[in-house]
Amino acid sequence: NRIIRTDREALKEPPREGVYVYGLYIEGAKIRSGVLDELKASEKVLTHPMPVVHISAEAEVGVHASSSKHERRPAFYAPVYKKPRRTDRNYICTLKLDCPSGDKTGPDVWALRGVAVLCDSK
Repeated sequence: NRIIRTDREALKEPPREGVYVYGLYIEGAKIRSGVLDELKASEKVLTHPMPVVHISAEAEVGVHASSSKHERRPAFYAPVYKKPRRTDRNYICTLKLDCPSGDKTGPDVWALRGVAVLCDSK
C-alpha cells in the first residue's frame, strides 16, 4: 500500500493495479506528508481522517534491492479494524505506514501507542 498525497477529488483515473481507498481513520497518531506523526496532548482528539490509500497486490519496489543503495525508512504495520472495538471479529488487514526518519519513533513506539486504522470512528 501507499499513501496518496492528493485529494480524492483530484484522482480522476483509477489506478493501473489495485484500488484507492478513502474514508479511513487513524487512531493514536496522524499522517503528515505521508508519514506517521505524533499527536500533541493539547489536541485531545485521538482519531484523525486518513489520506487516500492506494492498495494493490503489486510487489514493493526495491524489496530485493540491497539496503546500501538507499536508506530505507522504517515502517509500522498498522492493523485495520471495521469498528473502534479492536477484536478479531473486526480485524480486516494490515497497512504499512512509514515512520518518520531521523528520530527515535520507530515501529515499536507506534505499537506501544496503540496506533490502528479504523473504517468507522464511532
